Amino acid sequence: MTNANQTAAVVTPADDREMAMNVYSDVYKDANGIRPRWMRWDGVSTEDIWAAVDALTPSEEEVAADAARADAEAEAWEAREAALDAAEAAEAAEAVEAAQDARWAAVEAQASRKSVARAARKR
Repeated sequence: MTNANQTAAVVTPADDREMAMNVYSDVYKDANGIRPRWMRWDGVSTEDIWAAVDALTPSEEEVAADAARADAEAEAWEAREAALDAAEAAEAAEAVEAAQDARWAAVEAQASRKSVARAARKR
């Protein structure tokens, strides 16, 4: 419902052509990272420009496949990170155990030296 102050938008063929070229440029940039400034649309019908837009636009199946691939890559990355974290934790635990063993060996060596010194004093 429109009131007296509102007017319906009228899309002229020139507007539709301009819109098609702009949409193509936007979709191309989304897909490739650059605008196709080299495109010359002279002699190309508006319908053909819209067909080119449709050809650049991924199908629902392609979008779903890309999303599934991205999810799988993210899961693989998370699994790799978890494995690296586990390996680092195991390495740290081994280092702690080695340090404890070295400390225990030092304590035993010191006790042995004291024992030898006591025995020498008793003679």
